[in-house]
Amino acid sequence: NLADSYNNLGIVHRKTEDFDTAISKFTKAIKLRPNYAEAWNNLGVAQINYGLCEDAIKSYKRAILIKPSFADAQSNLGVALEKIGQTDEAIKCFRLAISANPNDPVSCNNLGLALYKKGDTWPAIDFFKATLRLQPDSPNGLRALGVAIRNQRLTQSDPELEQLVCKLLQHKSYIRPKDISTTVISVIKRHSAIKKWADPSDLELVKSNWNLVIADIGKLPILLDFMSVCPVPDISLEKLLTALRASLLFNHAAILDTDEYLEFQIALALHCFVNEYVYSVSIEEERTLLTLKQGLERSISLGKVPSPAAILILASYEALNNQSWAQLLTDMPSISKVTQQQITEVCCEDDLKPEISQLEMGEDDVSKRVRAQYEQNPYPRWVNIGLPLTPSPIMSVIEELNLKVRADTLLNVQAPKVLVAGCGTGQHSIDTASRFKNSQVTAIDLSLSSLAYAKRKTSEFKLRNVEYLQGNILKLSKLEKQFDLVESCGVIHHMDDPMEGWKVLTDLLKPGGLMKIGLYSELARQNVTKIRQEIKTLGVAATDKGMMGFRQSVISSNKAHHIEIVKSPDFYSLSTVRDLLFHEQEHLFTLPMICSALERLGLVFCGFESEQVVSKFKTWNGNSKALYEIDKWYEFEQENPNIFGGMYQFWCQKAL
Repeated sequence: NLADSYNNLGIVHRKTEDFDTAISKFTKAIKLRPNYAEAWNNLGVAQINYGLCEDAIKSYKRAILIKPSFADAQSNLGVALEKIGQTDEAIKCFRLAISANPNDPVSCNNLGLALYKKGDTWPAIDFFKATLRLQPDSPNGLRALGVAIRNQRLTQSDPELEQLVCKLLQHKSYIRPKDISTTVISVIKRHSAIKKWADPSDLELVKSNWNLVIADIGKLPILLDFMSVCPVPDISLEKLLTALRASLLFNHAAILDTDEYLEFQIALALHCFVNEYVYSVSIEEERTLLTLKQGLERSISLGKVPSPAAILILASYEALNNQSWAQLLTDMPSISKVTQQQITEVCCEDDLKPEISQLEMGEDDVSKRVRAQYEQNPYPRWVNIGLPLTPSPIMSVIEELNLKVRADTLLNVQAPKVLVAGCGTGQHSIDTASRFKNSQVTAIDLSLSSLAYAKRKTSEFKLRNVEYLQGNILKLSKLEKQFDLVESCGVIHHMDDPMEGWKVLTDLLKPGGLMKIGLYSELARQNVTKIRQEIKTLGVAATDKGMMGFRQSVISSNKAHHIEIVKSPDFYSLSTVRDLLFHEQEHLFTLPMICSALERLGLVFCGFESEQVVSKFKTWNGNSKALYEIDKWYEFEQENPNIFGGMYQFWCQKAL
């Protein structure tokens, strides 16, 4: 008859996700001690995890009635109220929880999330900062902050936020650096050192004072951290970095192997590898680089230890693994980050290729050309990614995305089988494997180079629930199985006949299963279409030199569609430029075309993926039912032609 023991036993069952038993134990504790506020609160937590949201709300309220200053119960009540759409009431609960316990990071974070959901972004960011003051390494706080700062520009100096952004950039799985590039660039460009030197019209001053420039900007951790993990999507910074790279090359004999230079050079070498050496190179640079390489080769052949500075200059122009003597560099601790990236990891991918099983390819001419493109330029080259902190059941993901589905077919799927068709270098497959609880993911792609990159990164993130296969979507019936979820984003519009590929994927989906599709918008890609036609007219080849040369002509152009394309993050690395402007095959879609295709395939539209796009639609329309009406989305897109600038990414369900 010990209420505390039943309460403790309930906590144990809750932690092992035996929520039914947990509820019975908490109920027994309450029966023994009706005014046991902690047991009422624990009962609410078990109930909400069991899907009994309304019951949980009653339990939390009872706990608060017994103990009005119970901060945990107030915070939990707020979470439950937000779950049923009562965001304003939830915010009141979180504020009461903080009043009761100002040092509770969970309540601060919950309040930030609720404010962000309402569109109060900067107040939300302030509460995420408060969370991280209380708990500096809070994964929930850091990840929430990363989501909130997307597309936000800083209008004033904020050293605290800058330090937190650096922490985000240094972590491998809290945020995709590309997603927060707008914020990061705005922070970087507020620094006096950048204002002083990043003037594209005065690059000669940079070249003549290169050592002073590096001394100035090399002290900015946020710049170095960002350069190390992501292409820098800003022309003025690109011109500054290009000029500094050339200056280091031309003055390589005068560079000392000091920390001041090495730290910047390491970041630059990492950066140029990540952007796939997309920066322009002059003829004079090519000649000087050849001399540098010859000197390094002579030194190494004589058994001399090469200068780290000289190695880093070379690594900023071309990958070290291309050098015949590359393996001799792996014992240089001062530049280990670069040798790990450009030698060790590349060799690892080569070793992984024979391990990847191959399905029957059965390639048509388009498939062969597309595969060749991605073998040469695996897309995209990436370092960090934003992953869920914990995987969720399918129904929880559906609720989070606010999708309209027939739930009866998905409620009992506890270990979903997932197909990712066209996984590229692994961002999609890794995200999906981390998103769905107990999932087993089969990921396929045409390109063996892309798959090897994906397999290496999957191992890096310690995921064991992904199987990689090389194969053609059109031959996937050979798998002889069906999937609960099928995802294919940015893939079938590169096939000879997209509808043929889409039909194959639909056949692989179980009745009632969910499918996520990503397709290019004809309206949003008007500028891309114009430029692709220019490339065709000019006969520009999809070689490294051809793409880099054309890219420089676009940067120098005053044409409106060229100016717009320079704003795209995909303009800042070689594989993404090729995918954006030089792709071997591309079909464009409209929403009426998608509506027609869904009807033909027996699929029902469930909603769009992007939280930001959906939020803008809600502001525009206000009717929640309109979220699932494609004709309303079509009207919305006509008024906002760039809203699907990335892709249409939507979910649909196969009819029973």
